[in-house]
Amino acid sequence: MDFQLTEEQLQLRKSIREFAEREIAPNVMKWDEANHFPVDVIKHLGKMGVLGMIFPVEHGGAGLGYVEYVIAIEELSRVDGFGGHHRGRAQFTLLQPYFSGA
Repeated sequence: MDFQLTEEQLQLRKSIREFAEREIAPNVMKWDEANHFPVDVIKHLGKMGVLGMIFPVEHGGAGLGYVEYVIAIEELSRVDGFGGHHRGRAQFTLLQPYFSGA
């Protein structure tokens, strides 16, 4: 199987990578040492469509798939392994209530 990312997926990867390198990487150690949760960064990721990206548009998500989701987690984890894991885990925590209708 020859799997290639689409142009849209490549652009998503580029935009998240650039954001992560510009906004997260220079601060991650400082935030970690100060036990700081960067709410402004999370809000910006939301505006970029990264949060809730696998949920349908009609439910406030971006309507993207799991490939795009993995791209986002991968790029965020490049600069902050725990942060990428945490954001990924939070997204999956929302899946159970979504699919169960709760």
